[in-house]
Amino acid sequence: KVKTPAKTKAKSNTDVQALIEKCIGSGVQEFLCGPASAAEISTAEYILSQKQSGVSLECVIPYEDVAAVWDEDLRDRFFGIMGKCEKETLLQTRYSDDAIFNKNEYITLNTDMTISLNE
Repeated sequence: KVKTPAKTKAKSNTDVQALIEKCIGSGVQEFLCGPASAAEISTAEYILSQKQSGVSLECVIPYEDVAAVWDEDLRDRFFGIMGKCEKETLLQTRYSDDAIFNKNEYITLNTDMTISLNE
């Protein structure tokens, strides 16, 4: 068991990385991330950098064209993650006002623990 509260709020990307390392050290191998913001993309990249530890990443995509309005660098990072993760879960084909809420709910309902970054 991971000795971390079921929902943990981090104050920085460094805090998120430390919590991920703690999870890996406690035996967690499966991670879900919804790369729909720069912070979430950084988190997904960090999880992928830990693959030598045996971790896997499922990317939960809130809607199909989530990256369409991002700058080129962020889009390239997003699609790089999609090419390296073990599983992509697309929740809906089009944007809706509750798309991000639905992504967060999916992650919450399908994990034992969540880490949120207060951006």
